[in-house]
Amino acid sequence: MPWIETVKELAQLQNMDIKTAALYVAQERRFSRQLGGLQRSIEQARGELEMLNITITQKQEAITVLTRNICYTYLNVDHIIRHTKRLQRFSFR
Repeated sequence: MPWIETVKELAQLQNMDIKTAALYVAQERRFSRQLGGLQRSIEQARGELEMLNITITQKQEAITVLTRNICYTYLNVDHIIRHTKRLQRFSFR
């Protein structure tokens, strides 16, 4: 049993009783599991952040295209209005 050997070795190296060494090993295992869970959570959050960055980039590109289209449409409408006003001036004379 590797855990018993680990506890005995720790007790000898740290000059502590078996019960204290066992509690220490158990606590270290708990911390290790918690750390693993935190690392998995961090990796998951990183993946989600990457997906958000991709989505934001795509949305920015779409907004850029829409902005260009709106500007182009505005210029065309403005051009039409100006020419219509000119035509109206000439048609009433």
